[in-house]
Amino acid sequence: MTDEGATALARVLTTNTTLQELHVDQNQITDEGATALARALTPGCALKTLYAKNTAMTRAGKGALRKAGCGAGVEVVVGDDSD
Repeated sequence: MTDEGATALARVLTTNTTLQELHVDQNQITDEGATALARALTPGCALKTLYAKNTAMTRAGKGALRKAGCGAGVEVVVGDDSD
């Protein structure tokens, strides 16, 4: 999956009422895609866990996802902060 796919997925997550766990591991998502996904993680979001390990995100993208997840009550698993 690329950033374009992550952005499309983020749009779907804003109306999601059933999906609680999402794995986007081992994809080509960069900080751009991470930012789109982060915007979709809002309080009341049905998603409970987001796995995004082994992607093309840098420390900044991972941090954006973690911060958004924390504010929304979503566990975000992105691995270590190596770029």
